[in-house]
Amino acid sequence: MEEEYFEEYLYVFGDCSISCLHLHNADKKPEDFEDTNELLEYWGFNPNYCQYMYSSVELELNHIILPLKN
Repeated sequence: MEEEYFEEYLYVFGDCSISCLHLHNADKKPEDFEDTNELLEYWGFNPNYCQYMYSSVELELNHIILPLKN
């Protein structure tokens, strides 16, 4: 089954890092791939060892050093 891609970003969680892929800025577009696993492999990720999340907006990452207090 072919996937449709409306999202602009793909966040990949793996190897103790979070990577943000800008899907429509690359030489190959998301619709050029058969599925997400193939897309992840193209970008150099092993789909068996990472999680991912599509997003239509660029996420803001908060770096929290100390516990939040009320």
